[in-house]
Amino acid sequence: MRYRAHCPECDWRIEKETNFRGQSVECPSCGKQFVPPGVNEYDEMAVDPSEPIGRSRLPAFIKERPGLLRKYGSLVFLVLLGCGWFGWKAIEERDLEREKVELAKTKDANGFVPLPFPDNYPYGKVMIVAPPNCPSQAGRRADALEFALKSAGIAYERTSSVGFTGIEGRRDMARIKIFMRNDPPLVFYMGKAKSDPNSDEVIAEWRGHNRAR
Repeated sequence: MRYRAHCPECDWRIEKETNFRGQSVECPSCGKQFVPPGVNEYDEMAVDPSEPIGRSRLPAFIKERPGLLRKYGSLVFLVLLGCGWFGWKAIEERDLEREKVELAKTKDANGFVPLPFPDNYPYGKVMIVAPPNCPSQAGRRADALEFALKSAGIAYERTSSVGFTGIEGRRDMARIKIFMRNDPPLVFYMGKAKSDPNSDEVIAEWRGHNRAR
């Protein structure tokens, strides 16, 4: 039968073969003198006789630096949390790159790829997503596309925002994330989409869909 307690300063585990409750003991790790708490506050149990007395619950690099966990515990936690986050992001980016390759294989003759309908998609119309009244190149390309569709008599709607809710498939979510990273204007039409298309590609997509109906 062995009795054990933990140093309140460095958490080193102290074990003895006799009950030392109520007695002052010195921690062999940090040298702190302390009186172990009552029986309800430390473990008193039979253990394997071959288990070395004095072995700590803590990793070796902490055992060698008394008080490290007490002083830097929060920092260590944040570092581990940060490493975990960056690791997760690296895995996510790797998976997205793989899905990007697969998505490219689904392009039709006009460069459009299958994509879920946006929440605000005007069914049956060409949807142009681009900044409103913007002098940027993306804005000017959207203006030119809007003019070409209007001249061709094709119904369209232009918006500066787009949203997706209720998407459950992991692959669909990945493909939406990949597509939304592309340069505007983004064009959606009847379950397909293309980023920064020219007017000929959009008109050809519209005509191909309506010819097939």
